Amino acid sequence: MGVFATFGHPEIVVVGLFGDRAHAFINNIVDDIKDGAKFEAGCRYDHLIDGYEVAFIAVEPTFYGDYFGRDIDFYGSRSCPMIQMLWPDRNQSFPWQPECEPEIRKLQPVLVSPRSSCLQPT
Repeated sequence: MGVFATFGHPEIVVVGLFGDRAHAFINNIVDDIKDGAKFEAGCRYDHLIDGYEVAFIAVEPTFYGDYFGRDIDFYGSRSCPMIQMLWPDRNQSFPWQPECEPEIRKLQPVLVSPRSSCLQPT
């Protein structure tokens, strides 16, 4: 929290990873942002997990209340942009793809409408 306030970069959301793993991903991403990197919704990046791409999507504000109360309190509104990092299963399928392993899909709710064009990152 505070990435947007400090760097003007959307807040980073990782769902489904626990404890140290989630913190490590976010810390690595924030370190990249500090060095000038930008992570954009609709894009994939291959340097965060060896041998895999991760995808970023824009979180729809309708999900903010259910997931991001602390962010709403911090910013005083729901106007802060957030992007969700999604990781693939071992076959490199993402949670919105039908071939994705059910366990991975269950761990990572995709925080956009099922009809969203965000579900086709390139």
